[in-house]
Amino acid sequence: MPIIRSLVCDLRSGGSSASLEPEVWGIIGGIPVPFGGVPENACESLIEGRCPFADGDHLVYSEGMEVLAIYPSIELTVRWALTDESRNWQVCFELDVEIVDFKKKPRLPGKFLF
Repeated sequence: MPIIRSLVCDLRSGGSSASLEPEVWGIIGGIPVPFGGVPENACESLIEGRCPFADGDHLVYSEGMEVLAIYPSIELTVRWALTDESRNWQVCFELDVEIVDFKKKPRLPGKFLF
């Protein structure tokens, strides 16, 4: 059974757009690897604000990510961006994460674990 981890991102738009799309990568050994496990239409994941949006609008994006049992235990950086219809980033952030098998490794303080 997959584990769902979620995030909430509060932002002010840096331009107007009719659409918003997530781009998610796992950075392993310095190499970005695209991750396609999130819905393509980020407008549907806005819990505040809506598409189309104007420059300076307040938006709150909330999305979950499935962590499947087949994923290996690994430390990596996740880069998550939301792009507008012109492919400009409205927001981009990175999280250092660790995918662990909780049966084998206890939760460590100070780490964001998947």
